[in-house]
Formats: sequence, C-alpha cells, structure tokens
Amino acid sequence: MRIAIFGTGGAGGYFGAQLAHAGEDVVFIARGPHLQAIRTAGLRLDTPAGEIVIQPARVTDDHLLLAKPFRCNSLCESSSTQVSIKPGSLTSVRVLK
Repeated sequence: MRIAIFGTGGAGGYFGAQLAHAGEDVVFIARGPHLQAIRTAGLRLDTPAGEIVIQPARVTDDHLLLAKPFRCNSLCESSSTQVSIKPGSLTSVRVLK
C-alpha cells in the first residue's frame, strides 16, 4: 500500500516517519520551510527508543505528481488538507475533525 502524508508537521511527520521506518511506501506532501528542511536534511524524529532518520525522504509540494492512486485514511489537523486532495487521486479518504 502506498501512503501519502498530507501535511508533514508534528502529527504527519511523526506518523509518516514511523511508517517509513517500518518499511512502508510513504510520500510526504509539505510546503515552505518544512519542505525545504526535509529535502535538505531528511525527516528526523526523536523518540524514547532513539532517533529515526528518513533520508532521503520522498517529499514533494505537488500532490498532482503522485501518479498512482493511493488507498488511505487521512487524519487532518485542519480543514485545509481537504482542499489539497485532487478528486479521484485517492480511493478512500476519511477526514477526522
């Protein structure tokens, strides 16, 4: 299963890094400073068990570049994520508020 993380902030970065570290096929969608930082240094997560570094991390600011459909559930911290999802690009989306 391919997993897209829309919004790679605190929650998205944490869960996405854990999934990528476990070997899942994860693509991060980020903007601005988060995008640049992940491109430059990878995605770093400090946990009680130690540091997880995803480098290089698959990251983009253009969700339209994702060629194949994703099957996923989307956990959103804000309603702005709903607007960024292209109709038809995901086969299953659930937005939790």
